[in-house]
Amino acid sequence: MTKRLGLPLIAIADPALDADRDLKLAWYLGDATDNFGENLSATLDALHQILETELILVGGSGGGYAALNAGLDTSSRTTTLVWNPQTDIFEYSPRFVKDYLRSQYNFSHDTLRRDDWKEYCRIRTDRASRTSVVTESTLHRPRRLVYLQNLGDSHRIEHLQPLWFKTTTRELVQGKNLLGDDHGVYLAEFALGHAPPSGTLIGSVLRELMNTTLAVKDLTSLDEFI
Repeated sequence: MTKRLGLPLIAIADPALDADRDLKLAWYLGDATDNFGENLSATLDALHQILETELILVGGSGGGYAALNAGLDTSSRTTTLVWNPQTDIFEYSPRFVKDYLRSQYNFSHDTLRRDDWKEYCRIRTDRASRTSVVTESTLHRPRRLVYLQNLGDSHRIEHLQPLWFKTTTRELVQGKNLLGDDHGVYLAEFALGHAPPSGTLIGSVLRELMNTTLAVKDLTSLDEFI
């Protein structure tokens, strides 16, 4: 898409998926020993200094989690564009979460069958990686943020609402939810269920965000959905 639109792209691979070819999702969290989050933040900061331009962190679903997470740690000026992201990996599909925990943290099958497996495992994983971005600063930390959420996606209840109400007591409404001029959560039927918005829409939003002087409140590419 970026090639077709003539936009610059730096794509970062998730090393956990190379280390374990059977693993389908790892949220760019790494394992208990590799300090991947710190290394990723240092890399993004170095790219920002070398390129002398604002980075746009982009991703959907698990990649959306990674973009929000990276936005919390980097010291660079960033814009974040996400759609239907997870905000707490332990609230995602247990099959994918348990596959990750077995692969990267060596949790046993017996451990993952415990009734309290989420609480038990989180205590151990969170010593090395951030498994939740449900914090008061997540939506404000990037210089600009565009968060797209499908109305009919279960992530609206399980992932967006906890983050939103950690941030503000305002009602989360269908359409545009602005937290100032440069931070917006958009709740609309961009696509069915958990499907990503169209490439045309994402491309249009990216084109607008390439103008670093444009405020999020002035985006026009989302108008037909709002």
